[in-house]
Amino acid sequence: MASSLGILNYLAPDSRVNRRYVAPGEEFNTGRYVAHHIQIHDARADRADFRLDVQGFALLDDRWPGGDPAEAAKVPGPHMAAMEALVARETGADLVLGFGTQLRRAQGLAEGYQPPAADVHVDYWPERAAPMCDAMLRMAGREEVRWRRAMAINLWRVLTPPPQDYPLALCDARSVRDEEGVRNLMIRVDTLPPRDAIPEAEPDDPTLPAASVFPWSAAHRWYYFSGMTPDELLIFKLWDSARGEGWRVPHTAFHDRQAAAPVPRESLEYRLIAYWT
Repeated sequence: MASSLGILNYLAPDSRVNRRYVAPGEEFNTGRYVAHHIQIHDARADRADFRLDVQGFALLDDRWPGGDPAEAAKVPGPHMAAMEALVARETGADLVLGFGTQLRRAQGLAEGYQPPAADVHVDYWPERAAPMCDAMLRMAGREEVRWRRAMAINLWRVLTPPPQDYPLALCDARSVRDEEGVRNLMIRVDTLPPRDAIPEAEPDDPTLPAASVFPWSAAHRWYYFSGMTPDELLIFKLWDSARGEGWRVPHTAFHDRQAAAPVPRESLEYRLIAYWT
């Protein structure tokens, strides 16, 4: 299996103030991060060996219908309805709700776009995932649903031709211990605060979304799929209440320095929750 040497930003073990501030078109983490040179294996030739219920991620074929990405990012909308149907087929879930999207661009600001996330993370802190799943049901008017299992899922699609300058790297969920991860609160603001004026005390708001960020581990095994096209989708787990062998996938963008004449990456991700009742 071919590999690419990438620089991945892991949380420093002594980082104490861990938050992500997000403003339109820009964001930053307050935590201290350490760059590690990591072998990221190219899973393209072995794509059939990677499955959602094993490593926690898989590469799917799904034709991009074209058109305005901003239209595809609307929730609700026909694109999200198609993604809900796809997740239902792939997982066998009884109900799938799509609740969010994000456009990202590696170069140049544009309305509705954020930069690639450049730290090793999972979008949800485990203790806040189940309440989030319940909140999504309430928002959808489905309060009557009682689930026995829920799974938070990301669908990730590039919008630019290959090769991309900043592909997505995914960590084999089986190589991540259950106790790993540090809470990283996400705070949305109109403008980013000065980095030297961040209060040490955390906001006392249990409803704030929170991600998991990770210190480096020699056990982590990293993969990416080279040459992704808009007619492909990465599906990967962000949280699975079943807590099986592969229940969450740390991930991050990385600069592929080995790509020949890379194209600045643009991407669209869909966030969904699958429920089994």
